[in-house]
Amino acid sequence: MPFLPKSVNMIRFFKKSNSLIITAGVMSIVCFILLGLLLWRGAYPTPFKDEFYFVSLYNDALKGVLSFDELFRPHNGHIYVLLKLLLWAVVYFRIDLRVLMYAQSILISLTAGLLAYVVYRDRESRLGLVTAIIVALAVCSARQYENLYWAMQISFAAMMFFTVVAFVFTERFARNNNLGSAGIAMVLAFLAMLSAGAGIISFVLVVIAIYMTSGSNRRTKAISIVVTIVGLLVFILPQVSTLENIKNAQSDTTLLSVGNIAVYLLAYFANTIFSFSVRGDDLMSLALGILLLTVTLWLLIRLRHDWRNNLLPFLLVAFALATATLISVARLKNGIWQPNAPRYYPLALPLLIGAMLLLFRVGRLMLFDRVIIGVFLISMLTSSVYAYLVEWKTTPYRLRSLSMAHISLCSGQTVGLAFDGDIEQTNLDIMRRAFCKPEDIVQSRKITRALLFLKDFGPRDIYAGKDFNVQPDGMSAIWANTENATPTTVLVLGGEQLRSTVNEHGNLVTAGVPRHLCAQKGEYTLYLFDPVTGKKSNELRFVVR
Repeated sequence: MPFLPKSVNMIRFFKKSNSLIITAGVMSIVCFILLGLLLWRGAYPTPFKDEFYFVSLYNDALKGVLSFDELFRPHNGHIYVLLKLLLWAVVYFRIDLRVLMYAQSILISLTAGLLAYVVYRDRESRLGLVTAIIVALAVCSARQYENLYWAMQISFAAMMFFTVVAFVFTERFARNNNLGSAGIAMVLAFLAMLSAGAGIISFVLVVIAIYMTSGSNRRTKAISIVVTIVGLLVFILPQVSTLENIKNAQSDTTLLSVGNIAVYLLAYFANTIFSFSVRGDDLMSLALGILLLTVTLWLLIRLRHDWRNNLLPFLLVAFALATATLISVARLKNGIWQPNAPRYYPLALPLLIGAMLLLFRVGRLMLFDRVIIGVFLISMLTSSVYAYLVEWKTTPYRLRSLSMAHISLCSGQTVGLAFDGDIEQTNLDIMRRAFCKPEDIVQSRKITRALLFLKDFGPRDIYAGKDFNVQPDGMSAIWANTENATPTTVLVLGGEQLRSTVNEHGNLVTAGVPRHLCAQKGEYTLYLFDPVTGKKSNELRFVVR
């Protein structure tokens, strides 16, 4: 029967497709459950860091106004159009801020499922299945915990999702030259650019790849050129003033040098495997970084003649290298050393995933290839499991800290709120109206009357081994602005109770600081404690430089 072989092939195709889809779906669900549990234990609808800079957007939302200029106004080099639309909707419709956190986890889970699908498709075997599962777990790893509880980071999750899908369609176009695939890829890349700053790299890579793989198709080349011009104008024009400020900015603490960039990049990519050091530049981290980058370069060279059919891993590697370089230069220029910051983990991960895909596409796996895959998989799995267990223990403390900060915001105070620089009272009032329900405000005011609050302390310029704010008895001393401090309240620094004095109004506490507490550089916790009632205040960072 001549049709039998064709029927058998169709059955095999559907079986294969179903197994791929089921694997991707299951991993997406597993990832969402894992991230959702962390959010359930530790999330709270409290604005954090950069979210305080969008006060004018919240004010517009409270008035029912949506400004085009506000949507495209850059923030730290990012065009947050998608994020601002979502934040505007949250305030306008009085939606709980945690909705964005859960939506972020959905996007992360979908990205994990898609990459699991791609990995398993490239190597449909037990090794491929195991690799797909571990890659998915790495994508939704708790290593990015800082992003999880930050509603604003839905912009980053959206950018990564749009980027990965755009890369998949770009590879499909490179293989079949279907104009529809190219169109979808460019639209998704454009959305990635409107989601977060790194999206501009996704956009540029996609249009360059489509142009280079168009062959003699002039229409596709023309479209890619037009889309590039439009996209760059949309990204660059709103940032003219920002770029000028960056150009004129001077930093006295710059760490920028070729050597530091090299070390930063090695530590940055070691973060994708297993690196939990304080600075990220220890010997183990650097060795892991060298291993990963060397293996990736070796694989790129092996597949350089067939790059059109292997465009996805090439794009993932290029994206990771480009974002890592830009981040390292920007951070080092400002004197900041953060190669292992959790927020960068998802940006570095595409290089490792790209390397895994390249290994699966080289053909028959040799012993050395299998060893490398084994090292990567064990490191990724160990890192993900360890990070999740650590974060699981941390979430109750995070929830308590965030809930205290929310109480502070709703009662018109700044204690415990995480933001950079000063915040005007007008802005605080807008934030309270935007993110606090009327019942939250009433309840918060009741609670704050009975809580210990550590509002501020000084002096701040404290250096290791040097005395500061010296008193007549020769001891260094600190002061703290407080609320509801009792005569028995003491300051606690680095776990050690200080001999403290409280004024009659309970709003000022002073204490002597023994020399051994400031003998070495580091960060210590400072808080109020009443040994009689057992009450403890919020914590602030005490930095010894």
